[in-house]
Amino acid sequence: MSFLEKSSWLKRNVLHLIILVSGTLAILAYFRYTQLTLNYQEAPLFDGNQYLKVYQNFRSETKKTVSFPYNTRILVPFLALEISNFLGFTALKSFEYLNYIFTILSVLSLFILWKNLKIKDPLIAVGFFWLLFHWTGILRLNQFDPITVDVPLYFFQTLLLILLWSKRYVWIIPTSMISTAQKESMIGLLAILFALELWRFWKHRSNRDTVIFLFLSIIFSVLTKAYLDYNYPPAEEGKFFHTTILLRAMQVLLDPFLLIRWITAIFVAFGAFIITSLCLKIKDFRFTEFEQQIGVLSITYFLFGLFAGGDILRIVFLGFPFIMTFCLLQLKNASEKVWLLVIFSSFPLLRVRKSIPSPTKNWTGFTEWYPEYASQTTVLFYFAYGVVIVALAYFFLFRSKSSKT
Repeated sequence: MSFLEKSSWLKRNVLHLIILVSGTLAILAYFRYTQLTLNYQEAPLFDGNQYLKVYQNFRSETKKTVSFPYNTRILVPFLALEISNFLGFTALKSFEYLNYIFTILSVLSLFILWKNLKIKDPLIAVGFFWLLFHWTGILRLNQFDPITVDVPLYFFQTLLLILLWSKRYVWIIPTSMISTAQKESMIGLLAILFALELWRFWKHRSNRDTVIFLFLSIIFSVLTKAYLDYNYPPAEEGKFFHTTILLRAMQVLLDPFLLIRWITAIFVAFGAFIITSLCLKIKDFRFTEFEQQIGVLSITYFLFGLFAGGDILRIVFLGFPFIMTFCLLQLKNASEKVWLLVIFSSFPLLRVRKSIPSPTKNWTGFTEWYPEYASQTTVLFYFAYGVVIVALAYFFLFRSKSSKT
């Protein structure tokens, strides 16, 4: 895109951008004053305590040991320290404001991606509504638990999609290296993409540059991770990601109900969006090159939710740039009736009028919000709710059409 084309695009969308940023800041302000913030001293098992140690290690010569895998996630604590040094903020406030910065970067990058994918404005608005109001989305959960490295993931993953869509593969290399210093999940995403592109190259012999640059991105990302592991070793010795995956796999074998919790967590994260999109794709089982890419990335995040840690819902929702983009691409040519089904059937999952409870004061109430920890009764209720939406989607997308013919 030339400079003139960029200027023209900016002029056409400047009002949308102003509304988007203003709306994001307004919703952020609302949750800032309605959602309590976790007291980390009372909740020593939360991840934020590990990131606080990384922050303090940058600040002091006296080093604290940091547990795996948090030890190499240094980018966000380092930037938070820079904000603290420059503005005199506390650690908590520095993390909060860094989250706000990356929230704005994330919504702007998602807007650029979705507009270039020709997604209709009402659907773009619905996508942002889900991101900004969902209780485990980019705002509310990270206001509750602000000492985190999760928020920049939305930006880096959207940037990855923009680079894939625009075929600017060379820029994936520095993006992946920076993102690896933020969270190592980028290596897994690149490996899945590389496998897909290698298969396509073997089949069509048409995307050699994609394969080369993805391979280089993996190499440089792995080197970045190795460098960080060497300079910031974990408190535990001999612990690697495959041990976490094997442990989770063993847990699934010993407790098959975890699969129900996993499916329910996916539903709670994306509601009728994912159900209806899959139904629409079944009706027209054709994939563009870009849909194949975001499809495998979405599946990867679903598997991350099951095997990469205990916080299934939070991990799955972090795949929002991939999963919601895939959903909106399927929904953009659907009827208004389908849009209404998706919006109204999914709305209760947002829990807009409620606040995430304190785990230190109401542990049972807190766990009932999360399908991975909630009672089986609660999980089965949400699972049944999802089954009802599957039935409604089947009626609207298949049965109603066949009855007309």
